[in-house]
Amino acid sequence: MNMEEIIKDSLRYPFSDKKNLLIYGIISLIVIILTIEELIIPFLFIIGYLIGFIALGYSFKIISASLNNTTKLPDFNSWTSMFKDGIKVLIVAIVYFLPAILILLIVNIIFSPSNIIGILSVLISGSSIGGSILPLFEIGPEIIIIVLYTIILIPIFLMSVAHMANNNGKLEAAFKFREIINKISSNGWINLSAWYMLTILVVLVIYEIGIFVINISGLINPYLGIILISLILVPYVSIFTSRSTALFYNGLNLHTSGKYFLAIIVLLLTFLVLSFSVGNITNIGGSNTIKPYNSTTNTFSGSGVSFNFPSNWNVQTNYGSQTDISLYNDNNSNDIQNPLYELSIIPNPIGLSDQDSLESLQNMQTQTGSQEISNKTIEVDNNTAYEYVYIINDPSIFPVTMTDQEIGFVKNGTTYIMDFMAPSTDFNNEKQNFNIILNTLKIK
Repeated sequence: MNMEEIIKDSLRYPFSDKKNLLIYGIISLIVIILTIEELIIPFLFIIGYLIGFIALGYSFKIISASLNNTTKLPDFNSWTSMFKDGIKVLIVAIVYFLPAILILLIVNIIFSPSNIIGILSVLISGSSIGGSILPLFEIGPEIIIIVLYTIILIPIFLMSVAHMANNNGKLEAAFKFREIINKISSNGWINLSAWYMLTILVVLVIYEIGIFVINISGLINPYLGIILISLILVPYVSIFTSRSTALFYNGLNLHTSGKYFLAIIVLLLTFLVLSFSVGNITNIGGSNTIKPYNSTTNTFSGSGVSFNFPSNWNVQTNYGSQTDISLYNDNNSNDIQNPLYELSIIPNPIGLSDQDSLESLQNMQTQTGSQEISNKTIEVDNNTAYEYVYIINDPSIFPVTMTDQEIGFVKNGTTYIMDFMAPSTDFNNEKQNFNIILNTLKIK
């Protein structure tokens, strides 16, 4: 079986038994539903993770069956064995990616200890609904190292899992590095690289189709996209990857030529560039248009504060028991998907000192339907302030995933709370506009 045949066979294989494909999809849907954060029933996500081991074990079962030249998806039986196999695969993954995990944890313990819970949650679940693990971190040299390490090690990890499957599921077989390296060498390292890049390319294409489906279905119902992706895309990608891994492990009759290998690289890079460009220009059904940095500013002065803001933004002030100054960069202030800045000016309750008010800001609770991904102490106009960043992924509140940055401080008997909010896909781009306000804010 040559390279082309491996990919074609793996693409067809998920449909070899539509009943088992549907069962796998239902399991994936249950796992995703149970592991969505902020569920009404506490700790229900633990059940989701446990069921996730069964899904992982079924992927391992596909590899084992494919190594024995089966042409149909294996049945869902021996549930205990699948659960145990899922745990084995997780153990293998932890060992192989332990250096990356340690770097991740050490860097965040030092610089962003509040990220640790979010990191561990994503590492345990293997995914993060509505977003990626990357929003938990600032891109730096350590993240580049981790990404490169992960990219390089994934094909070796997959071959180690296949080697374990080829040795009757014995865990120690996944760590017989000499045997695994010899097996890869017999198939050819260039062939491994070509197969790996082709597999990545196919997965990326499927992923882009999934994003399109989510965005289109989101116009009908925000939950429809999650259901379709869980039932179809997630199991399909898992089955495709497992089948492809097993077929490559079984060997190739193809000596990849330099031109063929180069064509794969060019095709993959072209797709990545186009995906990045399109993804940053428009997002169907959402607000994802890149907006150029606006260096022209206007000045707001009133209610005891002053600050500069982008000249193409609008201002709206509401007075009451507290003063709310809202700025938005669209004529329609009611569009909840638009980037929004709001400054709330709140007189402290009688008898409450500035220090007490500041301490209450330090102990702010995570908002309903959101996940805190960082918090730190900063200075705003020479005042100590507390900054919290949240990811809001609740379709009942927002149709798209939002990032919310809240900053609070106290001065002269008044609490000031700033709220920067934008779709997560736009947040980094909009933050430069937010910083104009933050860096020029003055309390009179």
